[in-house]
Amino acid sequence: VRNGFFPPFNGERVKSAALATALASSGELTLIDLGRSDYPGNRYPDGVRLQLPYGGLATVHSMMIHGHRSNRKRAEHAAASGDSVRLSRMPLLRRRAAAELLSQLRPDVVVVDHPQLATLALAAPARCRVVHAHNVESKLARSLAESSGSLRRRLRAWRLQRIEHRQLPRLDQVWAVSAADAEFFRDAGCAKVEVLPNIVPPSAFVPSAVPGTAGHAAFFGWMAYPPNADAVRYLIGLVSRSPAIRSLSLVGRDLPGDLVEALRGHPKIRYLGYAQDLKSALADAAVILAPLASGGGTKLKVIEALALGKPLVTT
Repeated sequence: VRNGFFPPFNGERVKSAALATALASSGELTLIDLGRSDYPGNRYPDGVRLQLPYGGLATVHSMMIHGHRSNRKRAEHAAASGDSVRLSRMPLLRRRAAAELLSQLRPDVVVVDHPQLATLALAAPARCRVVHAHNVESKLARSLAESSGSLRRRLRAWRLQRIEHRQLPRLDQVWAVSAADAEFFRDAGCAKVEVLPNIVPPSAFVPSAVPGTAGHAAFFGWMAYPPNADAVRYLIGLVSRSPAIRSLSLVGRDLPGDLVEALRGHPKIRYLGYAQDLKSALADAAVILAPLASGGGTKLKVIEALALGKPLVTT
């Protein structure tokens, strides 16, 4: 996996955690986490069996990276404090370490959780090599580039498209989250494409609809993700224009600083931060709002809102 799932605070982590539980129910599962040191919750013991967020057990190997300058101090502090997490300054070294571990494990099946890890899967000594594609990543990067005007994101979209057309067709299987994504991968030359729809765990469901408080709306998600931050900006204006919305709760970690300032003292909007229990945090909401102008795949927040028995207004 690319960014762990302890805790599963965004869509990528929810998907990875749900898939890990499904794989653990089918046999012995080893997880290699190639996450970033600045992601919360990534510092867990290395080489031990852990309980997965949605059930099941897996042996977890943590191979963190802190290639970004802003992460180096965090990583150095972790090393100085005797943390068991292995750290690598360069992505290449991290991948080499992961490839070496895979050669020792000799698994029957290797599933990598992002197309950028396709080279790792291709080099693995396994009978079946799979990419679990959360999105068509090149389309997602292009969508974010168009909304931000970022040249860096345009270059990322180009690099991802090369991976999708040159490396993914060499794998044994590609797992897509929707029929539209699957069609893209087939057109790119992937011979074996399966659709694994995004799911949420049974614990996310409520037995019946929860009506909430009239006039109270909510939005939730990882606030650092650009489409979610853009949604918050839109909602600030919407609340001002719409007297029907008496109050709005924003649930999710890492709200950008400019939005924290914009919401300071706002009479109708409350920022609640990260909620471990989403059911309780959204219980008062009469409606869930999800105004998303960019992104990819299918939206976990849409599935979670419906599982919570809440009316949903989305794009």
